[in-house]
Amino acid sequence: MSYNFKRIFFSLFLLIGFVLPTLSQNTLQDGYYRIISKHNSLPIHVHNRQLGYVSEQAGKENGMDLSRVWKVKQVDGTYWIVNVGEALPIEQHGMLNVTFSVGYAPAHYYIKAASGDEGNGYYVISTNKDFSGRELWHNGGSGLVQNWEGVNSKQNFWKFQPLTDEEKKSVESFEQQWSKLETGFKHLETLRQGGLYRVKNAQGHYWQEDAKNHQLKTTSTKDKTDFSALWIVEANGDGFALRNASTSRYVAPADGEKPISTTLDNRKLWLDFKHSTESYYNISGNNTFADGSCFVTTSNNALKGGNARNKTTTQNGESNAQTTVFSPNTAADWQLEPVTDVSDEEIKTAIRNKTNAAFEPTENKYYIIRNVAYPTRVLTTRVNTNEVSGDERNPREMGQIWTFEKVGNQWAIRSVVDQRYVGNQAASSNPYQMNSTKVAFSVQQKDKWFPYLAFVARNDESLHCASSRGFSVVNWSASATASKWQLEEVQLNQDELNAYKDKVNTQKQLTNERAKFTDKLQLFFDDYACTQLKATYQSMSVEDFKAALKAQELPQPLIDMAVRVKSDTWNDKSTDANKYEKLFRIQEYQAYSHPQKWANDNKLMPTNFGQYSQLTNPTGITIPEKEYVLLFVDQDAPKDCELNAELVQGKSTTGSKERLHKGFNVIYSDAPAHLYINYVINNVDLKYTEQPKIRIHVEGGKANGFFDANTMKNEDWDKLRSLKEFGFFTDDVIRLKSKHTIHSVSLRGVEEQQEKGNWIYDGKDKGITGVLGKWDWVHELEQEYFRPEQFEGRFNCLMFSTDATGLYAFPYGTFIGTVSTTFSYKEWAKGGQYDDGGNLWAVVHETGHHYQKLFNLARCLESSNNLWSNIALWKRGASVSRLQAPQKLFNRFNEKNYSWLNMDLGDRTRMYWQLWLYYVELGHKPDFFKDLFAKFRNNPINPANANTDFLRFAQFCSEVAEEDLTEFFDFYGFFNKVGKDITYKYNDDFYDKAYGGATISISQEDINACKAAMAKYPKKNTNLIFIDERIRKTPATYEGHQEGEMRWGTIGGMDPGDNRVFGDVGHYEDFGTPTKAGTTAAPQSVLLDGRTVRIQGTGAVGYKVYDDKGNLVMVANANDFLIPEKLDLSKISIKVIGGSRNEVEVIKNGVVLPAYKKRFTFDNPANLTLSEGKTSPLGRYYIRRHEAVDGKFYYLTKDGHPTEQIDNAGEFLVAASRFSGEYNIYSVGMQQWISYERNKNYWGDYSYHAESNLFRWSKEMTQAQTWKIIHEDNYYKVALQHDSRVLWNWNGGPKSGSVVGFYNTPNDPGSRWDFVPADITTKYLALVKHADSIMVRDAAKAINTQAYHKEFRAHLTKEAKRTSATEDDFNLLKKQLEVWETWRSADSTLTADVSRVNHAQKLLNEFKADIAKTTLTTSTDQTKLDLLKQQVTAWKTWRSADSLVTADASRVVNAQKLLNEFKAQLTNASLTTAFVDPSLSNTKAMLTAWSKWLEADEIIQRDANKVNHSRTFYDAFKAKVVAAGMNTAATTNELKALNDRVTAWPVWRDADSLVQIKPYGNPLNTKFRAPFTVLVEKDYTEVAQVQELKDFGRYFRLLVTADSLLSQTNPGYPLTKFKAESGVEEWVLQLAADEQTPNFKDWEGYLETIPDMWSGSANRPQIKTDKEAYFMPEDGKFYRLRSYYDGRYITSQAVKSSNDAVMTPLSLSKQQDNSTLWILQQDNTGKQYLAAANGKGYLCRMANQNHGSLSNEPAELSFGTARFIREKGMHQQKIGTLYIRNAGLSLVGWTNNAAIGGHPGTEANPVWHGANGVAGTSFYFDTVKDAVFTVTTHAGRNGNYATTQLPFAATIPEGLLVYRVKQVADEKALELELIDGKVLPANTPVILSSKTAGSFELHPTKWHAPIETKLRGTNLPLKASEKSSGTHYYALTIDDDTHEFLFRLVEDDVDIPGNRAYFTLPLGTPAASTLSVVLPPMVTKVQAIATPNNAPQKLFNLAGQRVNASSATGVVISKGQKMIIR
Repeated sequence: MSYNFKRIFFSLFLLIGFVLPTLSQNTLQDGYYRIISKHNSLPIHVHNRQLGYVSEQAGKENGMDLSRVWKVKQVDGTYWIVNVGEALPIEQHGMLNVTFSVGYAPAHYYIKAASGDEGNGYYVISTNKDFSGRELWHNGGSGLVQNWEGVNSKQNFWKFQPLTDEEKKSVESFEQQWSKLETGFKHLETLRQGGLYRVKNAQGHYWQEDAKNHQLKTTSTKDKTDFSALWIVEANGDGFALRNASTSRYVAPADGEKPISTTLDNRKLWLDFKHSTESYYNISGNNTFADGSCFVTTSNNALKGGNARNKTTTQNGESNAQTTVFSPNTAADWQLEPVTDVSDEEIKTAIRNKTNAAFEPTENKYYIIRNVAYPTRVLTTRVNTNEVSGDERNPREMGQIWTFEKVGNQWAIRSVVDQRYVGNQAASSNPYQMNSTKVAFSVQQKDKWFPYLAFVARNDESLHCASSRGFSVVNWSASATASKWQLEEVQLNQDELNAYKDKVNTQKQLTNERAKFTDKLQLFFDDYACTQLKATYQSMSVEDFKAALKAQELPQPLIDMAVRVKSDTWNDKSTDANKYEKLFRIQEYQAYSHPQKWANDNKLMPTNFGQYSQLTNPTGITIPEKEYVLLFVDQDAPKDCELNAELVQGKSTTGSKERLHKGFNVIYSDAPAHLYINYVINNVDLKYTEQPKIRIHVEGGKANGFFDANTMKNEDWDKLRSLKEFGFFTDDVIRLKSKHTIHSVSLRGVEEQQEKGNWIYDGKDKGITGVLGKWDWVHELEQEYFRPEQFEGRFNCLMFSTDATGLYAFPYGTFIGTVSTTFSYKEWAKGGQYDDGGNLWAVVHETGHHYQKLFNLARCLESSNNLWSNIALWKRGASVSRLQAPQKLFNRFNEKNYSWLNMDLGDRTRMYWQLWLYYVELGHKPDFFKDLFAKFRNNPINPANANTDFLRFAQFCSEVAEEDLTEFFDFYGFFNKVGKDITYKYNDDFYDKAYGGATISISQEDINACKAAMAKYPKKNTNLIFIDERIRKTPATYEGHQEGEMRWGTIGGMDPGDNRVFGDVGHYEDFGTPTKAGTTAAPQSVLLDGRTVRIQGTGAVGYKVYDDKGNLVMVANANDFLIPEKLDLSKISIKVIGGSRNEVEVIKNGVVLPAYKKRFTFDNPANLTLSEGKTSPLGRYYIRRHEAVDGKFYYLTKDGHPTEQIDNAGEFLVAASRFSGEYNIYSVGMQQWISYERNKNYWGDYSYHAESNLFRWSKEMTQAQTWKIIHEDNYYKVALQHDSRVLWNWNGGPKSGSVVGFYNTPNDPGSRWDFVPADITTKYLALVKHADSIMVRDAAKAINTQAYHKEFRAHLTKEAKRTSATEDDFNLLKKQLEVWETWRSADSTLTADVSRVNHAQKLLNEFKADIAKTTLTTSTDQTKLDLLKQQVTAWKTWRSADSLVTADASRVVNAQKLLNEFKAQLTNASLTTAFVDPSLSNTKAMLTAWSKWLEADEIIQRDANKVNHSRTFYDAFKAKVVAAGMNTAATTNELKALNDRVTAWPVWRDADSLVQIKPYGNPLNTKFRAPFTVLVEKDYTEVAQVQELKDFGRYFRLLVTADSLLSQTNPGYPLTKFKAESGVEEWVLQLAADEQTPNFKDWEGYLETIPDMWSGSANRPQIKTDKEAYFMPEDGKFYRLRSYYDGRYITSQAVKSSNDAVMTPLSLSKQQDNSTLWILQQDNTGKQYLAAANGKGYLCRMANQNHGSLSNEPAELSFGTARFIREKGMHQQKIGTLYIRNAGLSLVGWTNNAAIGGHPGTEANPVWHGANGVAGTSFYFDTVKDAVFTVTTHAGRNGNYATTQLPFAATIPEGLLVYRVKQVADEKALELELIDGKVLPANTPVILSSKTAGSFELHPTKWHAPIETKLRGTNLPLKASEKSSGTHYYALTIDDDTHEFLFRLVEDDVDIPGNRAYFTLPLGTPAASTLSVVLPPMVTKVQAIATPNNAPQKLFNLAGQRVNASSATGVVISKGQKMIIR
């Protein structure tokens, strides 16, 4: 059948299927449907396997959402309903109030047409054929599709809506797989009926349970007598249970790499056939069959967790596209094979023989009755109650032991404690009670195989352990698992029973005679708390006191209590423990406000949940299970108060309460519990401060302690932590209390925060009180708006928190998920940048749910409380609010799509935040929210109607502010939607799913009334919509902040002050305060450029656009903004809004008002003449490539192509943007602005770029991206705004068809451009701008030219306003600017010289007076200019001479006469003579001569002690200086000779050092050394030698540097062959080195690019593998693996990851020892491993974690350079580095974490480099010459021994012998034999021996395969828990008695250290507890028994018997030494 025919056939099938439902009103036909609820018209869908509907969003998706499409199929007379998206059917669970789910057990439904008019077209669905009972499909609201009753209820009506013709195509692929699905589900139904099976894989290997360790393995043997390979398969909910027929244990889910085992608990497994091989199943304990959860078989026939599918990723070499293909993992394929060779009876018989459970009761025996569903729970009768429960098994609890008494054919169940019977009269689902009369149950066998019994009272209902009822035993269906029990016979210890009864009787006595004992205790105590003895008894001896107590017949517990009080001894082991024990046992408890009454009254302190914490007073006393405590209470609760003991289990929010009375009380606890005192005031008018504190004394239980920050100090916390040995702080849960909070959290979690140093802040230990103080701060922050001060003394409720699962608010407080940083002071005080507020936000948000009730509008449940989170962030002072940028709201308003009903969480949060920021933070109305709350107390919010919801809110806000806030709330869309029951959302996918839909009604009348109420306030708030605290940077104020530090961004990428994100105006500080007025809007320049508005000025906080009717139609907070197309420009007006609310109109009817038509001023770092917009006549340029190509200059055409013709060049306007230093560029010819797509990855080179990277065009400036124009040297670069590396460039040069694109080519000449003025005006104004900048620069420098400068500046100011100019104007200004430099320079020179001149003062004054006469006109007189230049030049000579003689006067020794004559000449100089010869020439000569002679003298003295091989040079130099005299010092010949010497000397000295450097590689590479050396050795004879020697030196350095690089052979560098292949050595380096003189012109550029040329050759596409091109790790080589980003080495030292707190065996370190050294080992198959040089195994990934780790076994690694890999267009190769990969993970080095991380990636792209260099997969392989592993043999009487195993092969040093075990002799000795060779192979466990005990150095070497030694070994420590339970382990040790080495049996709980060898024997093997060591004879047999005097050698066998030396063989003893004779 052809494909097309199949398609047509299938389409017809679908068509028929969809038409059939219309043919019958009553029968639903098979087909594909959406199923839609009548109740809310929403389709059901599947999310996370559960059915539901998602608010009103459901069904409105774009395209097909197959999670909402269902296949309805009739199967066996009922319907399956299968979800197409999940390919799973709906399951029936039979529960109420729980939504349906899809899974692997199809429910069988009956479907019929609904009745009644409302039922027309709808159906009802049920699992009952008669549609009775509570099993109808029901729309339960809140997203539930559940069971309920009512066949005529519209909430139970469902429409089956067929798919459209187009939609049918989307289910074709599903229909094609339907046959497989149907077959699979049916087969699963068969399996659910139960049976006996074998489980096998494709290789025919069967599951088998190991009876010793209960682990699963596979066996190829199929033996009908082996019941351990037989499995009982049963249904378990929607999954299965697999029980082993031999052990009755259940298969447990996989736990990662751990072996799969069985357990006593009934664990659920699922079977899936969708991803397995045909006819096989995947098996998993996870119903999604997640990776790692499926059962897979290993190479050693074990089972572990793995994946159902294999993933193969391939990469297309041309397109780089990756393709991933999934295929079944055959190791995860399993078949269930029915057992036919073993009968059910055989199995049952075997089970009966093995189990200790009874199949039926027997009289006069004792049993515990264990529940099958909850195996740790047993039937229990609780003391002093009639209850029957399923309590945890407690051997001390006698109420769990029962006997059975026969009653006819039935049985009565009797407790051994009080001889009462379990009653049988409980109604269905009601608890059973104990009964004094005998009642009977039928005992029914409820399992085919195992002795599971039900005790049936009637109607097939049995004792049932109900988890939903606190494990109370109720009456329920006998078929339920929790209704099944096992009888386990026990032996009753009568003494223990009697003691138990005594204890129970004492408890009863204490309880029943409470009043009597209270009275008797008052004979001894002054108080009812029994804490103060009467005076009579205080001095009495203890023995007399006991006698007095006994005389009153007090029970022993009361006597013991009284004695403790008298002796004040509560803990006799420690003074501190005694102190705290008493503290917790005797306390005075405070009364607390009623937690419900205060929370439910709006006029008090209302909460959303109507409940504060019920827990208030922890005692610190923990009561064990089934124990009681005694409470001695000093007084009864006062009037209107109550006093209770409350027993709280674990982290529960409440506990069971029992009323307390004055005096003695007995409190019993069935389960472990913490004791709280519940002292509550029932009258809200009473003050807690006026209620007495009640003293209570607790006896019994354990004093674990708690911490109360109100009464305790940090020292108490630390002390209690130190007293754990005395029982304090040993419970898992710690109770913490402060002023406003009470916590039950993980003690370890809190301790970890302290241990991590998170309580140390700003150099101080803040302690636990600091942390709890922060929690209190949150509540004070949020309670503030209730004005709690009005309830002073009356309100002290606490709020509860616990770290139970999840992060959310609940009725008593908050769940915080985990303790983590919620108890970190550092988190509270500062947090972190971009952390979204961290846990501070989370805690404040969840706490806010309690306090938000009064101002929480509809659908603001998750936003109104965010106000407090933002306030908390702000008040913390490190960051800003967590809000999105305001532009989103502006856009909504401008687009008129801004109803309050459409706002999302962030928008609604912002509304609250802006009100707080303006009124509260700025102080305009500090009590704004307090007053608002007060109004809502009397008129609370009602979310059903807008009038009582958001309209009331708006009106109240105006009333509180006393301002008209109409504009503000209109901006938020309060007034623009009308209707009844309008759907109302959170507009957040998560919360819309969580909370479901709602509606609200809004009327126009209510809107009008609200507006009218606000309009009565004359003061209008017209700028509030603009306020934001992030427009500019704001100083940080957090605790410990640094001066000048600024607040950081809370959300990543949203930094305060980034005007691109937040806008330009509206910063909150500009809105003023009560003492400082807000800014006044003062616009200066305005431009309407097309539809773009540009505004400059001061004081603005926002911009408003109005239409011709005065309606506000647009708002903006950016200085440039775009007017939408829908607005008529000719009808709009624009106003600038100030912080003081003034409004200035700048545009009216689309025209800029004249006052604002002024030039703009911009930041202009490129210093170009700028256009203000596309209509501006200024700033017009050609853009030309800076460098010529083939002698031609190329210009950009209007659209970016190259042209060499100026006539074809485009003209471009350059305009400054509103972003400082950024520009917009406009193509005049295109009449569009040049732009680009900002979100594209423009990252390329000439050969490849990631995405299209050409010009984009925008009509308006505000729609175009900005550019950076970078001025470098004499050209410009044009770069992307967000990446200065990506530049304009004609890719490949200006050739035909080229167009400018954007490339990462910063060094390419093609990225350099000239901006050539396109008209004379632009050219002239550019020069004016430049000239003015010169004048500004020189203002302070114009001293003698001040009048001239002032005149020039005024001229430029006038010229800058010109709009036209000529070439003559340009040339004149250019001339004026040029000569200014000359005059200014002269002025500056003379001004600077005033303070420096000492002798030529007369000359200086005359010169200054002459310059001051200059004007702008005379300045350009050429004669004056020539004279000035001559004078300045001459003056510098005189000034230098003056300075010289002044400075050197004290240094002159031999030239004093010359110095004095020189001074006289300077003093007498004048303007008329000094600047002409001969006076000037004489001075010049003396000046030159003097400095040179002085310099020469200093050089000679400085280097006197440095002269070595240049002695001849030096001596001649010194002689010349000493001989110099005045007559000859200034002559040309003398000065030349001296100057040559001075110049030459340092050059000679440095050259001598350079020539010493030896060659790195081929000597030809530095062959230039020879001519260089010759030159250095010459004596100086002429000036030319100096430069020659310098050039030689620089040239030689280039050669040496290149020679060094090309010698690199570390992995990651190109192979040496590429030196030849690329020609870099032969054709560049050696040719350059072969020169006899330096040749920079030909070679310098080549030498500098050698690295690129070298690696470029290695990266050619035709080179397929790294090893073909690069040095890669080699077998036996040693490496340090250095992280690319921070240079730390991978070390085998463990560390806890700071990212996820995982303890990782690998870390990063700067150490250079064996821990950071690794040996590459490559086995015979080519697999490579990295072994730790310190022996700690192999580098690998951590199982199921993204971390590096260590493996005991070789872990195969792969390495790569990533040379062809790009990520988002970026090269991933880091030259000289490799990535390291194992088991699908590449190792990652982090800069901010010491732990080695991991990146899964793919095999095609395994590399990753984090942003900003934070982490990456690149590592340098630094080669190390050698490594050493030291082993030490220790001395024993029988030799010197040690054992070892190493993960690498190593050479064996001289003197060290290596042995293996040859055999075990006589079950007592290990016979050894020597291992030949010089290398110890890797992973070879051996015994070492040496003649002398000591240390030996083993040097790692190339891989040698392991050899068999009959020993076992380990590289990593072998933990006791990892040892096989079926094996004996022996380790080498020294015997304490004989001091001989032997192998001793290792205890089960003892670890074996790493790098050790050990010996093993299977359990059951006959063997001694010790095994001796027997060395082989080192000589022949005759020699072995020879002695020096030929005396007979005495030999003994191992039994001690003498044997014949001549015939002895085997193991013998000679002279105390064992030896072997062959």
